[in-house]
Amino acid sequence: MKSKTSRVLIVAEHISDATPFHKVLKEHWEVAAIPPSALSSAEEAQWVLLESQRFRAILQQAAWLDTATGALNEDRLHQGLVSEWRRNGRNQTPISLLLMEVDHIAAYTEAMGEEKRDEMMGRVMGSLGENIQRAGDLLGRFDDEIFACVLPETDTLGAVSVAERIRAEVNLLAYPHGHSTAAPIVTLSIGLASLVPGRNHQLEHFVESTRLALARAQQRGGNQVVF
Repeated sequence: MKSKTSRVLIVAEHISDATPFHKVLKEHWEVAAIPPSALSSAEEAQWVLLESQRFRAILQQAAWLDTATGALNEDRLHQGLVSEWRRNGRNQTPISLLLMEVDHIAAYTEAMGEEKRDEMMGRVMGSLGENIQRAGDLLGRFDDEIFACVLPETDTLGAVSVAERIRAEVNLLAYPHGHSTAAPIVTLSIGLASLVPGRNHQLEHFVESTRLALARAQQRGGNQVVF
């Protein structure tokens, strides 16, 4: 029969290296699988129990993540958007939504393949995550190739500032994109909307307004923020 420590090692071996998040998670598992030296059998058993509980919580969080990018997955993002819409409505504070898409991503995928697309998106989302600094902000996949940033208690001016910072940061990556008319590098089109939710407002209309802003950014050539 395998020891608990051996079983922890087995779990580590089966964690995917598909994204930077999963690589870090696997490294943590491998470190946790090596108990401190000079432990008695009882102490080692207690150590394994505590580590298992800690990483069970991490794996639960991983279930909320998009496997290709490490950002929140679609279900978790939508849950968070609904929750923040209601909370900001109760508090009568503004909420902003950013919808973002890599310019000409379909052409990139067709030319480079899905694996290279996911690698590129992982880099882009990592850059975006560095610019989403507040604990209550949400960043994740909205649908298909569109990603979203939910900014609670943020008005239009604040949202535009965040969006422009994100757009500029992605440009600084200088990630090659030879199939875009916007630039020879990966760029983002970003649409945003902001309001204070009230009785006469519906979340569906708010989202649709943001989609239309994104479409206008793309129609105008991409690599820009529209609100």
